Amino acid sequence: MRFTIILTGTALCTLLLFLAGCSDVPSTAPEFPDFRTQTRFINVAVDVGDVELFMELAAETGDFSSLASIEMEGNTSYMDLPAGNRRLFVTSGGTMVDEDTTRLSLETDAKTTIVVLPKPTAADRRFANFRERRVFDPLPAGTGQVRFINASIETGSFVIFDTNADTVVVSNLARAGNTGYRNFSGSFTFGVAATDTTEVLTTEQVDVGNGQRFTFVILGDEANLGLKSFQDDPAPQQ
Repeated sequence: MRFTIILTGTALCTLLLFLAGCSDVPSTAPEFPDFRTQTRFINVAVDVGDVELFMELAAETGDFSSLASIEMEGNTSYMDLPAGNRRLFVTSGGTMVDEDTTRLSLETDAKTTIVVLPKPTAADRRFANFRERRVFDPLPAGTGQVRFINASIETGSFVIFDTNADTVVVSNLARAGNTGYRNFSGSFTFGVAATDTTEVLTTEQVDVGNGQRFTFVILGDEANLGLKSFQDDPAPQQ
């Protein structure tokens, strides 16, 4: 036996309104996660000197915020910044240094260093982003780590020596190049020479403990070359 239920137009509308009232419809859109990154800036732009750094913290708004004033060979602490594609530029003496902004990608949950570079020519880049690690990654156990960045205004490459052991650590580091982290533990004096000579142009000494990380930056020009170390991670708490 079949039963057929017939609803009038009024009854059908009443039923639909009842069912709609029972559903949980959100009144506001869900909030997007606030993705963050830890970013430090190092200024070695010898063609500019001291700089003021500006960044567009909300993408494509055209609203640039002043992040820091950085002396030549200086650096900021690690800043907690929004991740994603960000535009930035530097000024010197209140004047924008380059004709346009630079767009860089800041990775979520990453710890990274952005170097303000000198520009041998107008076509060269002003910024380089060198990733270090994810913020929740463990530090190296049983050793320290060191990496080298060539931020010289010279267009050629350099050789890096361990002068204590008289050995080559890096045989050919191109401009704006980065070696990535290498294991070192103990006391070291690193020296830099042009690739076509063994004459050491500058040195820097460092004591590397277990779990510590350092970034060494080659800066200046061949007549006035420098090598400066920046500590990325301290020794882990015992």
